[in-house]
Amino acid sequence: MSHSEDQELAPLNGSRPAKHPALSRPLYAFDLPPALHNSLKLRSHIEDAEAAHILSASATAPASSTATQTSAADQGAQIREPSHLRVPPCSLCPGCAPFPSVTAQRAHFRSDWHRYNVQLNVQNGSLLVSQQAFEKLSEEVESASELESDEDAQQSRSTAVKTDLVTKILARTSLQSAKKSAPQADQADQDDEDAADTLQALQLRAPLLWFVSKESAPDAAQLPQTQLGFHRNVFPDPGTSSAPKLAQPDSIAEWYAACIASMQTGRITRQGSKQSAWKGKRIKSKEVQEAARSVKMTVLDGEGFISGLSTAINSDAVGSSDEYDESDSGTDDAESSSDETVATSTTISRNPDPPLRMWTVLLLGGGHFAASVIALNPHVTTYKSRPRDGSGAPREDRSLILLAHKAFHRYTTRRKQGGGQAAQDATGRFAKSAGAQLRRYNEAALGDDVRGLLDSPGWRELIGRSDKIWIRAGARAARGLLWSWEGAKASRGSPLEAARNDGRLGSLPFPTRRPTIGETVRCFLELAKVKVEYKSDEELAAEEQEALEAIQQRSRKEADARRREEKAQERAIAQEKSRADKKPARLTEEEQAERNRWTRLVEMVRKNRTEALVTFLSKNADEMLAGKIDAKLPDWLMEQQVNDAGASAPASRLVPSTLLQLAAEAGSEGVTRFLLEDQRADPTMAPERLGELRGRFAADGSTPAAGGEEMAHRAAYDLCSTKEVRNVFRRMMAEHADWHDWAGMGSGGARVPSALTDEMQEHQTAKQKDRRAAMREKARERASKAADKAAAAPEPPAEEVFAETPPATSHQTTNRLGGKGAAPRALLQQRDEQQGLTPEMRARIEREKRARAAEERMKALMNK
Repeated sequence: MSHSEDQELAPLNGSRPAKHPALSRPLYAFDLPPALHNSLKLRSHIEDAEAAHILSASATAPASSTATQTSAADQGAQIREPSHLRVPPCSLCPGCAPFPSVTAQRAHFRSDWHRYNVQLNVQNGSLLVSQQAFEKLSEEVESASELESDEDAQQSRSTAVKTDLVTKILARTSLQSAKKSAPQADQADQDDEDAADTLQALQLRAPLLWFVSKESAPDAAQLPQTQLGFHRNVFPDPGTSSAPKLAQPDSIAEWYAACIASMQTGRITRQGSKQSAWKGKRIKSKEVQEAARSVKMTVLDGEGFISGLSTAINSDAVGSSDEYDESDSGTDDAESSSDETVATSTTISRNPDPPLRMWTVLLLGGGHFAASVIALNPHVTTYKSRPRDGSGAPREDRSLILLAHKAFHRYTTRRKQGGGQAAQDATGRFAKSAGAQLRRYNEAALGDDVRGLLDSPGWRELIGRSDKIWIRAGARAARGLLWSWEGAKASRGSPLEAARNDGRLGSLPFPTRRPTIGETVRCFLELAKVKVEYKSDEELAAEEQEALEAIQQRSRKEADARRREEKAQERAIAQEKSRADKKPARLTEEEQAERNRWTRLVEMVRKNRTEALVTFLSKNADEMLAGKIDAKLPDWLMEQQVNDAGASAPASRLVPSTLLQLAAEAGSEGVTRFLLEDQRADPTMAPERLGELRGRFAADGSTPAAGGEEMAHRAAYDLCSTKEVRNVFRRMMAEHADWHDWAGMGSGGARVPSALTDEMQEHQTAKQKDRRAAMREKARERASKAADKAAAAPEPPAEEVFAETPPATSHQTTNRLGGKGAAPRALLQQRDEQQGLTPEMRARIEREKRARAAEERMKALMNK
């Protein structure tokens, strides 16, 4: 561990314990001291709970022959653990348990069992089978296949094994699908959906698993106040070939201890030489060596390390970035031979190399592609110090072996624009510039280079032998380039297809830089390097409590979100049902014709078309009104008035329910007189209240609760919107006083305040004329007094007249009634503004003006 990292991970209180000898240099996850990896356990109870389902999945994994069923305690722990720490089970396959990882979930989606249930669900969802039933069907099909002829067996081997097995089972159960390509398309879509669903659950888990020393560990292996962090993705998935096979581990710590022990790969001590195929020289690239310097290791070129393996595509396909530094390696060898003695070949022969294990790292983006196959086994060279050194302890130099590496670059992305040319073309804007054509050509050339590299025999063998393949590429770029090949190479297929099916393919769980060979080495070491922290028990307890509170808070938020979503769905269903109930039924021709006649009648009343109304009623009164002029308006018309009023209108608002009330509200003077005098309409009938109509036309048929005090009686006169219509009622009261109780204010009264005769009208007109004449006379007197005063005043100098006299304008006229000259202009402007307003709006404006004037008078009185 470097000095800077040592300072960064130091505890805040500064009380760091003495460093353990095993921590004198950075730890490598695949080459830990034996005493160290045998004495580690998980640090946090949260991580224990999170790994409970991993333990049960490992014990019941189908890949292990000694697997047993999960105990009741493990099942209880699995039920008690938070739901967001588990990868959800398959919702299609019956009896499917939660998955230990996203990789296991994806592997299930590619399994024969799931694909068979997908086919059954397309045809009949009630025929889904469990895993035990599917295994029984598979055994029956395999036993029946043994009776086939050699020719049939040869034909069956030419197709894919999975497709052939599912097809045979479907054929045996008489449920074979008509389209064979549909399952593959459905499977690809299902994989994308499941990957999107589990992405959030994957991000909720911490990227590192922290370990501390066991209490039972010997004193020499104890690490007081020290925590070791392993990247979560380094550990194998339960049920895979690299996972430890434990029948029923006693604890999570035991399972993880077995995982760490299985990760130890053993050391390579074979030395390169000029006579052998493997030279053992360092990579020249400074970026590669800089990445390895973080773990105090070097990187060796692995060309020729595996005998008989050639990774070259052709003679001129060697990149300049893949060269190694011969002069540096020779200098290092010469210096080391002058000071120290390298271990002899007899020692190497007595200690043969362990089985070689490797990872593959593939990076693709921005026209750059880099691929590296790195051995997990560290290469160790032991040097024996001379006696003059004093200590006599041997020194070890660790190195990584880069078994194969290759990088390509093509100009496919416009600088500082982002996105490849293919992504730009997918938007529909197909550029025809020279640069765009060059980028399209380079994209095709890059694809040929990558496919040619992966299709070479050497790279196929290395990818097939890799324990894990890590990639970082966009979904659009990876499809057709890294897998799902088309064209001539589609018959052989990409070597990454097998890794996708068996779960060895994974995405790098952290951001990466530009794809280079050095970046692949950095990504490898980021996963393989063991992080070290120094924290006290109090700090660990505080962190654990904070993590528990965060998990609980997140669980509460998810529960609240689910409840809100359920309530929103219930409201949406209720609203949809309400709309369906309120949706008017399809009208017949007779009903539509009836509504059209009522619409015409209402329009005539509101527009004061008296002559047209008389003609219309003479033809349709008996059919529409049943011979009664006071008949109620139809319900659909009343409901329409309620909807037009809106939800903000008060419940006490009056709604006309007869033709007379409708004419009074519309201000139709002629129609009102025709209905009162000629048709003898009843002016004492009470109109409807808006609140009552809302209750009548409510979706549930409920009526509003009655108030504590009964509403006062109202009549058609209360709906009058203009003075002219009110005068019609007053004239009818004077002319036909015996027809109705015109002055009555209670039930059965017309609520007309007073009668209006011709003499009363003439008297009011005369009084108005006299008042206007008096006002004109006063205006003339004021004008004459002003003229006499102006004539008696001394004449001012010409300069003052010119300075004080305002320029004459065309709008300044003499007001004969007195007041300022701008008053007529204001009155004209007010008249123009109120030209298109309804009588109700004019009355509202007048009330507001009177209220403002009253406020001004009150202010003036208070100031006095």
